[in-house]
Amino acid sequence: MLAGLPASTELVITEERDGTPPFAYSFTTGTEDVNLGTRLRLAPGFENIQAAQAGVSLDDTKSQVRIAVSPSGSLGGLPDATIAMSPASGDGPFYANTNNVFDPALTATTTSSVPTVFFNVEAGEVEVTAGPATLQCNSDVSQSPTWKSGWASSTPNSVRLAVIGGYFSSVRMYCE
Repeated sequence: MLAGLPASTELVITEERDGTPPFAYSFTTGTEDVNLGTRLRLAPGFENIQAAQAGVSLDDTKSQVRIAVSPSGSLGGLPDATIAMSPASGDGPFYANTNNVFDPALTATTTSSVPTVFFNVEAGEVEVTAGPATLQCNSDVSQSPTWKSGWASSTPNSVRLAVIGGYFSSVRMYCE
């Protein structure tokens, strides 16, 4: 527990476990405890399989940014959403088909629950935006069955994330 931090402090929590890739979570402190809940762990080497599906060679000094776009209150995939990242960095976005395999020909999400991924992203801060503009998206913890990650953005349908070299950064956006 991190006691004494002022509300609205932006921080990054890193998670490292044997046999799984390390994750970096961007959070804003509030009046409630931060709870990562039960986390699905990626199997060792899974990131290499996904990169191969996308036709990308991984750079271990760079990061992967993973964005799941779901209907409100669901962990499933929302079809026909697009993801942009600013500043542009690395390779992507790569979207999974309905068989949960990355297909470089896809230009939008499907009903797959596999997150959209940007590979080989430079360290720093990024903003990810879900489109089209007709969507209404957020990453509000009250919508999440398990967890929240990301910092507020003044850009509609967007969230900011910290990117740490060698770590995965991840967010789930809920859209209607």
